[in-house]
Amino acid sequence: MYKIIKKDINDFFIKYYNDYYKDNNLIYDNMQVFREIIILIYKKLGNYIANNNEQINWDRIEKSTFIEYIPLIEKFYKKLNIDTDINKLIENGTINLYPKSTEELEETKKQGKSLNGTNKYQKGHKVVDVYNNGLITDSITLVHEISHYRNQPDIKRNQVNNLFTEALAFAEEFIYLDYLKSMGYEYETNIIKNKVTETFFFIAADTYPLVKLHLLFRKLGEISEENYIYLFKYNDYKDIVGVLKDIINEQNNNITNFDKDILNNKEIMDKLNDNFISDIMYILAAPLSIYMYEEFKKDNNFINNIKLLNDTLMNNNTNDKTVVECLNIIGLSNYNEESLNKISESFKNYINELEEAKKPTRVK
Repeated sequence: MYKIIKKDINDFFIKYYNDYYKDNNLIYDNMQVFREIIILIYKKLGNYIANNNEQINWDRIEKSTFIEYIPLIEKFYKKLNIDTDINKLIENGTINLYPKSTEELEETKKQGKSLNGTNKYQKGHKVVDVYNNGLITDSITLVHEISHYRNQPDIKRNQVNNLFTEALAFAEEFIYLDYLKSMGYEYETNIIKNKVTETFFFIAADTYPLVKLHLLFRKLGEISEENYIYLFKYNDYKDIVGVLKDIINEQNNNITNFDKDILNNKEIMDKLNDNFISDIMYILAAPLSIYMYEEFKKDNNFINNIKLLNDTLMNNNTNDKTVVECLNIIGLSNYNEESLNKISESFKNYINELEEAKKPTRVK
């Protein structure tokens, strides 16, 4: 395996910022905020994750076909007064069952059923693809992806839209999970919430080293062990850099020339950037989605705030709303003490709910 040296690392970040900063400056200008959010996620979710490692028992998941669960989602949207015609989206080809190749089916058998779906642009059209596992959990994926679709502009997402769309999708997923629970799908609701919580935590943990390296490069202009110790007052530099090396080597484990094989390989550099941006969207989604979900539980009328934020993102190319203005819509000011207190209280209530769901039911 190629040993990535200090020069390679600094050349990587110089190239990275030259190529990707302009399109994602809202993220790169706020690395300190994302670092603090990750620390918050550690503190609020860490103990729960350490003590709860339940795997999904797929045999317990209720079977349901695409045709069977669509009316359930329609009733959910009707209850929330969300104007979405699923049948029309199916008929015009917006919603598609994701076809699995033979290789994908074999991988599914090894790793368990897939909960993944995608919302993307395909040949100039907005589309939603979902895996067909023949289970009620497929409906959860569809609700999540339709949420993305509902704030997907016709041409492309801008930075503010990208920052908030994942938070909205998870907030609506949480609300839908409670709806499923009211329909009798208690096991499915509890285990999926548990897995989403794990996802938030482990993405934050995996991304933390990269956030620290970005922050180091932005603040001091060079990545070195001396600068790292100076900025963070802690000497785990080799471990942090090791994570970056592993991520780069995962993209190309036959590196012979770093400039040629990595820096000048647009496909690899684009993928590294896309993965990092996606992880940051999940990191922001953790506190915001849990906060919105808990606010909805306190007052169901909060769905109007969620819908307003969704509509604002959808029309943001014309409205040009800032991050702070979007936060204001859901009752947050900015990354300040008042907002942090609201988010911390939401985390507390959310974890209490998860732990309560794990308690055995008493037989009267």
